[in-house]
Amino acid sequence: MPSPTGTPLRVVGVLAGLAVAAAATVGVVYLVRDGAPGTGAIPGPGTGSPSLSPSASSSAAEAGPSPSPTTPEELKAKNIAEAKQQIVRYYEAIAAVSNAGFGDWEANLSPFWGHPTIARSMSQTYASFAESGYYTSGQAVVQTMTVTDYSPDDSGFESVGLDVCVDFGAVQTFGRDGVEKPRDAATPTRYVLSYLMRHQGPETEWTVNDEQRHVEQPC
Repeated sequence: MPSPTGTPLRVVGVLAGLAVAAAATVGVVYLVRDGAPGTGAIPGPGTGSPSLSPSASSSAAEAGPSPSPTTPEELKAKNIAEAKQQIVRYYEAIAAVSNAGFGDWEANLSPFWGHPTIARSMSQTYASFAESGYYTSGQAVVQTMTVTDYSPDDSGFESVGLDVCVDFGAVQTFGRDGVEKPRDAATPTRYVLSYLMRHQGPETEWTVNDEQRHVEQPC
């Protein structure tokens, strides 16, 4: 479980085996609601990040901005929705970076990491990806996204804990030469990832303050 104080209890380090790490890490998540299935395709090398479907974008535009919350319950619902949406943006950024060979990881991913520990760990991982020349393609499927914790804060530094079940079965990893790297058969293709999302104050973005991969917990 992520710590409600914002200090990671166990942050992902440099993953053992680059191909395994890439196959288990990159993907795109689109989630409609708790428990709803969603898919996101990772484009081929150099094609950039996918976007939400035109119908979804149109509906959001027609709906206009959401009214400001007036009760604690409305604020909680708004914060949870924003934290989930930031997870979507995070995975979109990862997809774009991975399909471009990880070369621009720092500019595109660093803003998402809100705690020094996870920033250091992930920086080491993605620097290794960039040096390797690896890239990915394929599709990741989000099976569920469940709220595990919510901590309100009068100063606007709320936190949301999320358990996300993701299927990485269709994600492929390729070397610099374009040859596919086989997935480690011992690593499941679908398992739970836990996130601690922290709001960085009024008028700021949500950040990933902790990420834990429960490879031993298939879903």
